Amino acid sequence: MRLSIILPVYNGETHVKRAIQSALQQHVSEVEVIVVDDASTDGTVGVVESLTQTDSRIQVCRLEDNVGVHAARHEGVKRAVGKYVGFLDADDWIGRYCYQDLIAACEESNSDAAICGMFLAKGSGGNECRAHVRFPHRKVYDDCLFERFCSWEFKSGSLCNKVYRSELIKSLDAWSTSRRVSINEDYLVNINFFMAAKRVVTISEMGYFAFEDCRSVTRTSENVSLLAGALVAYLEAVRIIGSDDEESLKQLDRLFCRTLSFPVYSVDPFRVSTERQLVLNGLIQDICRIRPEFLYKWATAKSVSPRSPRRLEGKGGKLMSLLPARVLESLRKALGVTHAEIGKRSNHPNSAE
Repeated sequence: MRLSIILPVYNGETHVKRAIQSALQQHVSEVEVIVVDDASTDGTVGVVESLTQTDSRIQVCRLEDNVGVHAARHEGVKRAVGKYVGFLDADDWIGRYCYQDLIAACEESNSDAAICGMFLAKGSGGNECRAHVRFPHRKVYDDCLFERFCSWEFKSGSLCNKVYRSELIKSLDAWSTSRRVSINEDYLVNINFFMAAKRVVTISEMGYFAFEDCRSVTRTSENVSLLAGALVAYLEAVRIIGSDDEESLKQLDRLFCRTLSFPVYSVDPFRVSTERQLVLNGLIQDICRIRPEFLYKWATAKSVSPRSPRRLEGKGGKLMSLLPARVLESLRKALGVTHAEIGKRSNHPNSAE
């Protein structure tokens, strides 16, 4: 088998047919499409099963319980038999030559993965597109891959605009998590992958179309839920890297400081419910125990959002407002600084650039 395309879906009856059809139309010999239904409660299963009647390349894995996209993808990866693995979200689609171009680039450069450009699509039919990720030309990288990923040189943390060598993507520890990861789950796999990979290649072709649906989890959930999800992902990433690899942890801090500086993760502490405040407190306490440096970097980080090129006003103060007194004291002791210094947006040597 040449290619396995993993497609997790939960209540995606509106768009999943388009996604599956785009996968089946790939100009790649020997392709399988593994649809993992994450215990959908709408008509998703009926849509998928109707497609299996006419095309044997579709495999369906139905999960009894809703496990989330990360675990659902893992179920698909375990079943994949292709030499290469690609990931497709249920509301997105791919151009006909997407995987042909990616696999050709992989084989010509002997790379562990290939990365293509990506469009963001919106509108009722997804006919309004704009470039989201673009590479000017083909380029092979065979050094500092993890550092390049964390510094955003590959321009996206997504799994979906890439193709991976199957034996490497299957071997990653990132698939097994101690908590349910619902935000930045792509980061975990890519963090693990780019630490293990020897060579990757970027290509100029734009092959992936990500649909901006107002109902998507990452666009309608409250910011506090997104923030909590991102902190869970950070904790899992620290576990994957290990506490002894300080250089890699610094790169991880850099990646998440950049991510959390975007407005979608901004939280007004005065509008957080008591229940959610407790959730955030618990996550921040966990981070303080294992990686207090990250909290300092986060509190002093610059905004990298194109919409907010300057430092976020009140960023440090808002973070400090989220910290309970005992956590703030633990952080102060761990870093050997005053409370005021923790909240100050200064040019501390550990600050994220």
